[in-house]
Amino acid sequence: MLGRRLFSSSRGFFQKQLVEKCPPPTFDTGCTFCGIPSFPKDKQIDFDRDLAGTRADNWKHLLILSSGLTHDQWPSKIELQPGALSTELTHLKRSLGSPNHPVAISNIDMGTVPHYQKFANNEPDGMHTVLLYPDNKLIRFDKQKTEEFFKTYLRPKGEPIKLPYNPFRRMAPTITEPLVGADEEVVGKFHEEDFCRELVLICGHSKRDIRCGVLAPILKEEFVKVLEAKEVESVDVGYISHIGGHAYAGNVLYFGNSAFESTVWYGRVFPDKVQGIVEETVINGNVIKELYRG
Repeated sequence: MLGRRLFSSSRGFFQKQLVEKCPPPTFDTGCTFCGIPSFPKDKQIDFDRDLAGTRADNWKHLLILSSGLTHDQWPSKIELQPGALSTELTHLKRSLGSPNHPVAISNIDMGTVPHYQKFANNEPDGMHTVLLYPDNKLIRFDKQKTEEFFKTYLRPKGEPIKLPYNPFRRMAPTITEPLVGADEEVVGKFHEEDFCRELVLICGHSKRDIRCGVLAPILKEEFVKVLEAKEVESVDVGYISHIGGHAYAGNVLYFGNSAFESTVWYGRVFPDKVQGIVEETVINGNVIKELYRG
C-alpha cells in the first residue's frame, strides 16, 4: 500500500512515497535467508519499540574518509582517539558549534571500492578528506586548517555562539560573536567538489557493540550481491561508525546523490530485507515504514 506523505527533517519537508512493509526477496544470493545471528542475552535486538523517530536529527553529517583505520580497528570511543580528526572535531563542536544546528561526525570504511582507496590511509600529504551531507560535497583540507574548516562548513552563517568563559573579560560570558560562515573567500582555501555517488552505509562498529559487528559484514555482502544482480552501478557500500541505536541493528543509512536530499535511516535490517530496500528505496526512491528510523 502506497501513500504520499510529508517527511520532516532538520532541513524542512520533502516528499517521498511511503511503503508500509518491506517487500519479500525474490531470489537467494546464498545468504538471503540466513536469518538473524545469535547474540548474548544482554545484547538482543529490540523488536518492541517503534523505530520512527529513533534517529538523531542532524543539520549536517560529516563522513571522515581518511581515518587510516578499517571498521574492525575502530576503537569503541573513536571520538576520543588521540590525534584523530573525529576527536579534534568533537572538541571543536563543544567550543564552536551551534546548539541549534547539530552536527554528526562519523568515520566510514569503504573497503576496496576503488574511488575511495586514495583517501583511506590518513593521506601522507597532510590532508584530510571528508564527505559532507546534505551538501553532497567531497572536501579535502590541510590538517593544520581543521578549525578553519569547522568554522567554514559546520557552523551556520550569521548565527551567534557563546564566547568561552574568561574571568578577565569585562563583558558577560554570554555575549555572542558572529559565526564565520562559508563565504566564497574562505571556501577557496579548501578543495571542494560535488559528490554524485550514492552510498549505503552499515553500522559496523564492532568494538562498540557486537550486534552491529556481527550483522554488518553479512549485510554488506548481501547489498553488494543484490546491487550487482539488479545492475545498479551508482551505489557504493561501506561501513559507518556508531550512529546510535545498536539495539535496532542492523542499522543502514542511505545517502542519495542529490544535494539537500534527506538521508534515510533504517533499523532492524536483516539479509532478507536487502532486496526490498534496493528495489523500493535505492531504485524507486520510496521509504519503507516498518524499517524507518527517520
